[in-house]
Amino acid sequence: MTLRRVYVLSKHLPIDSATHFFLFGPVSRWGPTEHLLADLWEQARNKGKPKGKKWAQYPRPTVADRPKPASERRERSARRRAKLLRIRNTYGGPAG
Repeated sequence: MTLRRVYVLSKHLPIDSATHFFLFGPVSRWGPTEHLLADLWEQARNKGKPKGKKWAQYPRPTVADRPKPASERRERSARRRAKLLRIRNTYGGPAG
C-alpha cells in the first residue's frame, strides 16, 4: 500500500475517529450536514431582515467544545494525583 493510499483512506475516516484527530488536529466536530443545517437555520431566521441589521447567527462549535485528547486527560490526572500526594505527605494521612 502506498503512502498516498494510506493518506486518502485516513482522510475519509469519521470526524470523531482518534486517528483522524491525531493526523489532522482538532478540526470541528461538525460534519458537512451540520454546517449546512446551521446555514439553512441562519437564512430562515434572517429572512426579510433589512439590510444593515445584525444577523442572528447559529452558534458554531469552538475549540472549547471539542473533546480533549487522551494525552491531555492523562497529564491532568497525573498532576492532580501528584498534588494530592504532596498534600497528603505535608499534612499526613493514610499511606497509599
